[in-house]
Amino acid sequence: MLALSIGLFNKLDFVWFIPALCVAAAIVHHRELIAIARSRRAAALAPVVFLVVVGCVIFVTLIVPATELTTSESHASLFGRISEVRNLFQITFNGSAVYQYMSGSVLGHPTLISTLFPWILAGCLAVAAWYLIRGRRLPSGDGLREAASSTTFFLIVFAVVLGGIVVTRQATGPQHVMLVWPMPAVLCVCLIATAAKLPAVNVRRVAVLVLGLALAALIASQFRASRTYVDTFRSAREWSPIWSGEIYDASRAVNRSAPQVESVVTADWGLGNQIFALGNEAVRNKLTDQWPDFSSPAASVGALESQFIRGHHLIIVFHAPSAQIMPSTSQRVLAILAVMGAHARQIFKGQ
Repeated sequence: MLALSIGLFNKLDFVWFIPALCVAAAIVHHRELIAIARSRRAAALAPVVFLVVVGCVIFVTLIVPATELTTSESHASLFGRISEVRNLFQITFNGSAVYQYMSGSVLGHPTLISTLFPWILAGCLAVAAWYLIRGRRLPSGDGLREAASSTTFFLIVFAVVLGGIVVTRQATGPQHVMLVWPMPAVLCVCLIATAAKLPAVNVRRVAVLVLGLALAALIASQFRASRTYVDTFRSAREWSPIWSGEIYDASRAVNRSAPQVESVVTADWGLGNQIFALGNEAVRNKLTDQWPDFSSPAASVGALESQFIRGHHLIIVFHAPSAQIMPSTSQRVLAILAVMGAHARQIFKGQ
């Protein structure tokens, strides 16, 4: 429960793991949960109460403020959105999306996940159907029943989380669909474990061999793609990232000036972690990441100036307007600096 709660503060769409685990547990392990609830009511009730309390806190502190932010989102129809997420899943897990983001070129040898995973998913669906219809009737402790229940559990978790990404229309990048990692690999291993428990010896051997070869091929393709990443990173000729290395120069400027100010404020998403990670002790003690305030549609320049700037000696770090992440953050900072006039001093400016 604590891990799920902390995960929400890293990325809000992590919330889909909570219903995913609840639904999977209710479908696969409902009998065990009912037995535990009857025999140990306090122990069973405690995590439920904790989950409800955390849910209320998350709703007030994260979800409600998030709905006020202006963010990019998909406007496709439901079937169009499903197609978007399917494509996003494929290009993220075969390595091509991140590679293109970072290098500006096409990955020549993506992994085989796009080819193999539909078959793995079909096999898991067949196992889940068998388990829900017949398998759960087998005695507890039966090897095939236990392996099939694990496959079914993780398949449901995968399906619910991926479905959550579909309905979360702000989830449009690889960093969002990576939420289902490492479920594809887990499902593949679960399928092999289930095949290894099949009662018919010849069928078991063939199934394990075929699935084992598929997994070996997938791992080999991942090694090949990883090698391409490494070679590209080492080659300055092929390296053309969309990001800039100016963060290092900016961080050095902030580090030099931080001991003389009261606080260091970052006004756009993505800057706070980098300035903190590269910062000295003074920066880390004084840094506050205030991008939600500067990006809020309800925020006015006057209110931001009054809250963060007026009467304070601070460093404010923001992106150039052409590189800002959250809409209007840079424009609001520039408007504040224009009002301050000569009272503001530039310590670093990127290209």
